[in-house]
Amino acid sequence: MRGSLCLVFSLTLLAALVGLPLSVSGQDAELPDHVFPLVDGRHIHNLTDLFIAYGEAGQDLDAQGREMLWAEMLETPYPDLFNTVIYRGYTGELRHDYRQDCMIRFWTEIWPRTETLRRLANVAPVRAINARNRLFERFPDAVLDCDVYLLVAFSFSGKAVTLNGETVLAMGMERFQPDTDRLDIVLAHEHFHIHHFHHFSPVGELFRIIWAEGMAVVASQEMFPGSSLGDYMGFAPDRMLAIEDRRSDLARFLLARLDSTDLTLRRAFVGMEENSLDLPPGAGYYLGEFIVFTLVREGYGLDELVHWQPDQVRAAMQRILPSLIQE
Repeated sequence: MRGSLCLVFSLTLLAALVGLPLSVSGQDAELPDHVFPLVDGRHIHNLTDLFIAYGEAGQDLDAQGREMLWAEMLETPYPDLFNTVIYRGYTGELRHDYRQDCMIRFWTEIWPRTETLRRLANVAPVRAINARNRLFERFPDAVLDCDVYLLVAFSFSGKAVTLNGETVLAMGMERFQPDTDRLDIVLAHEHFHIHHFHHFSPVGELFRIIWAEGMAVVASQEMFPGSSLGDYMGFAPDRMLAIEDRRSDLARFLLARLDSTDLTLRRAFVGMEENSLDLPPGAGYYLGEFIVFTLVREGYGLDELVHWQPDQVRAAMQRILPSLIQE
């Protein structure tokens, strides 16, 4: 409780000093300690605190007790969030097995890092507000009509996802360190997606998601400059080298499949896990960034590119990708 009150004070002070969008109405004062109000009725849900509280309450229990507490403290208050976001919409036996895996990983991977998680819980709401403010400064017409959920995600760093018919931004706090810029970069990346998706749908043909990720990578560079290209994509140096070594073949492969709607192919390009197509994980981020940054060098601004229609995007890819192909 004391930590939450200190954080509320810090958020309010920061808002007053730099004009960040934080609301403190009488109705907002009745919110739970882990929910922080933004303007226009939106909120930051710092569920990281709840995962920490679960760990503290369950550390001396056996496996059965921990599972009962998991349901009571985490799933029951947020059933749709767990089913849709954390459990990835899985059903039946797949959901059961994945749920068990999440609980095991909490105690073996997450709980040993609880002090890091606690530090992140203290700073992440302020940094989320800062990322929103950076986006509004760069794109004054942006619409960020979404809540932000800071939680233990088990499978992603950050993503925009539909929850009960509304788009929300979910951030996996266990993927970050409190003293690096990576959290700010991913917050910028995902907030830009929210803005961009008001003008462009990433659903459908493969070229759409490649464009969306490339735009978000370049936007995060503009909003939080000074990091390496690998940092903006979430790549370790060896992964970046693996993609660069194959970029000619990757560009040729993508160019021939721009209109594909195959979900396995889509996931292979933008997923960060190994895939059955033997594509380097995250290759779509690299190719998308190359395409968008080429356009920026040609004089286009993101303010203009964010409004591009699918036919413009596809034509640009057909023009730019061949420059990566070595005959």
